[in-house]
Amino acid sequence: MTVDKNGILYMASSNSLYKLDPKNPVLVNLGIMPYGASGDLVFYNDKLYMASYNGIVEVSLDDLSQSKLVIPITDRIVYGLTSVASRGAVTVYAIGVNNNRSELVELDLKNMFIKGIAGSLPYIVYDAGSTVETGEIPVIKLQNINVTRECNVVNKGRAEIICAPHGNQYTYKLNTGESNTTGIFDNLLPGNYRVTITSNGGEEPKTSPFTIPDFSLQDPVVTFNKTDPICDIAGSIKLEINADKALYRIKYNNAVYPIDHVFADLIPGVYHFSIITPNGCLLYEKDCTLVQEVCPPIVVNDIVIKPECDFYGEANVTVLTAAHPDNYTYSLNGISNTTGVFNRVLPGTYQLVITSSGGSQAEKQVTVPDFTLTKPYVSYTAKNAICTLEGQVKFNTYVEGVAIGAIKHGSQSYTPDETIRGLSAGTNHFVLLDKQGCIITELDIMITQDSCEPVTFFNTFTPNGDGVNDLFRPNQSSNPIAYKLTVFNRLGQRLFESESIYDGWNGNYNGKPVPTGVYYWLCNYTMGDGQVEVQKGHVTLLR
Repeated sequence: MTVDKNGILYMASSNSLYKLDPKNPVLVNLGIMPYGASGDLVFYNDKLYMASYNGIVEVSLDDLSQSKLVIPITDRIVYGLTSVASRGAVTVYAIGVNNNRSELVELDLKNMFIKGIAGSLPYIVYDAGSTVETGEIPVIKLQNINVTRECNVVNKGRAEIICAPHGNQYTYKLNTGESNTTGIFDNLLPGNYRVTITSNGGEEPKTSPFTIPDFSLQDPVVTFNKTDPICDIAGSIKLEINADKALYRIKYNNAVYPIDHVFADLIPGVYHFSIITPNGCLLYEKDCTLVQEVCPPIVVNDIVIKPECDFYGEANVTVLTAAHPDNYTYSLNGISNTTGVFNRVLPGTYQLVITSSGGSQAEKQVTVPDFTLTKPYVSYTAKNAICTLEGQVKFNTYVEGVAIGAIKHGSQSYTPDETIRGLSAGTNHFVLLDKQGCIITELDIMITQDSCEPVTFFNTFTPNGDGVNDLFRPNQSSNPIAYKLTVFNRLGQRLFESESIYDGWNGNYNGKPVPTGVYYWLCNYTMGDGQVEVQKGHVTLLR
């Protein structure tokens, strides 16, 4: 039995030849040959040869009757035929039996003669198989060399040599000396390689070059953004990458982090990071070293003391220090904070203590002045209360060049150009604010109650020149701000008129005394609170 290159099986029984297609397993009788089969069949150069009792027969598949004896063999019986491939060539051997021994007879099927005896075996061989029964010259077919990056080592490659399916065993050997039968080579450094493939089936060796690239050239640039430990402040490390962050991860201490993770609370030392892909393959490794920085001394640049905005006579103290990485605690007048800003500090001298979290300490004396002792000059106009009219004040809109934004009196707030009315007699407290709402100054203005004596008249007067009640006029203690008195006789004739409380009627008209009797008067006047009054009555003139 043998097989052709298409996988069709051929069998000979006596003078009959059969074939069988494994895809359609029906035995087909091809006909009768002029020679009977003594043993095996074999293909060589696309021709079928058969071992017969007469020797080697070339079988004509087109016409079995035309089959012919090409190498007569009469001194032995040939049972088996086998093909051997060596260095790209196929040689056919006949196994002839003679005196209970089997001899391996080398055949030359090109020139149709026996080349010689290759060897013998001390037993009878009836059949022989071969990997090249089809007669085809075997060839190592290299299909591809797959080069990939190693997943678990840095910048090394993996080469997989892929050949066409074959029945023989292949050996793959690199120019570095490494060899195996799998065709897979791991942990190869970047560089140029050459693989040689050999087969135990005798095929011609196959050699092919391939290259493991420097994979690191494809990697993104990774830099460290680090902060060294200083004072009592721990360090930190952040990796920066010039590529899509979603494609990379960081492996540190067997844990995996996003590429932009910040590693904080770090002490001085060397930190080892692995850059990996999302599926865990190692790209490369980097170390970052943190060193302990020296803690700088406490330096006070300035202590700014300003009046409080909302609390007159109190101060705001701000301590300004040089830039420092550690944390400071500021203590002043029994109060501690981490800002260095102290509000509502009363006038006095205090001890400022600054303590660093790094362990150092500094002290400064701070003197807070009494800002109320340097009050600015305030210009204003005040009117006292009089009668029913309460007092009022109007301020100049600037205080030593500072524009007044608002004026507060009690719970009320006024604009700078507003006259503040309704002030009760006594001390009135005012707070002047600037445009930002901060106190410029505070001051007290005294509003007094001016006298408000009502206007009254006697009902008689005696103009006799004795100096007592000689004039008809109002009480001299009254203080109207506008005044007019008119005196009439019974006939309505106007005898006297005056616009001063001090100027009274002496009982004369046109320089001559009028008769004793009753006269009528009308008085119009306005008091200090603006109240307009009208009085009228009669007076008896006695002499």
